[in-house]
Amino acid sequence: MIFIRLVNYALAAYIFLMAVAVGVHFTITPLYAGIATDYPVWNVFNWFLAAAYALTLAVNVRVKILETGGKEYASNMRRYLEVNVKFWASILLFILFYWNWFGSWNWVGQPGYGGDLQMWSFINPPFVLLGIATGMQVWRDGART
Repeated sequence: MIFIRLVNYALAAYIFLMAVAVGVHFTITPLYAGIATDYPVWNVFNWFLAAAYALTLAVNVRVKILETGGKEYASNMRRYLEVNVKFWASILLFILFYWNWFGSWNWVGQPGYGGDLQMWSFINPPFVLLGIATGMQVWRDGART
């Protein structure tokens, strides 16, 4: 039981801290955008983000599966919206993140395609909100186990 609680806390901390780190780094990127053209920090950071996006999706899919069958879920509109918005936002951001990230790898046979830099402006800011909300939810759920 204590092991599960520690795993939940570690998972919550990782998702929460990655969301905060994305928000901070996304905000300061314009300060060095004129100096670096290939964004070396983001190239490393995206590997950690890939795990955070996958974990966020897994958590929200699990919550959706567990909550869907309960009577409280069906009668509580706030909980219904909370679960569904996080679930569908997780799916959308997961697909967009991996699509754009894989596109930035410059695959052989796709000359000149390096992912869309403007797409990150539509992917990362919503993840900050989703990651913080999901991290806090997992932290609270970990305290109840």
